[in-house]
Amino acid sequence: MWQESCYDRDSPQSSSQGKLSNQFISTGQLRVYGISVFSSNAGSQFVLMFDASTLPADGAVPIMAFPISASQNLGLYYGPMGRMFKRGLVLCASSTSTTKTLNGTSDCFWDVEYDNLVTPPLDTSGG
Repeated sequence: MWQESCYDRDSPQSSSQGKLSNQFISTGQLRVYGISVFSSNAGSQFVLMFDASTLPADGAVPIMAFPISASQNLGLYYGPMGRMFKRGLVLCASSTSTTKTLNGTSDCFWDVEYDNLVTPPLDTSGG
């Protein structure tokens, strides 16, 4: 949850790219609280979501697809418990909803609020 310690002033993180892009990638185990996307595209498109650390190949099936109309905003809020991503979060603009067809135009602003989660190392000592 947000601020495990009352002294933690960096939770949640907010990551925005500061430029138009057709994708957003954050790697590692994450707890995502919210996602905001603005599309400056003159037509409608889809924002696809993947639990991955790199951009999947075209044809990949997303976890979820969200329609976004021409020159509109998309906002998602997962509440104070957030949504877990084991490998990372990849968002991309796609012209199709059920499989990835990357929109070649950099036409979205992305902003994601999340916490990086530290995973303890595996105990391989057998004890």
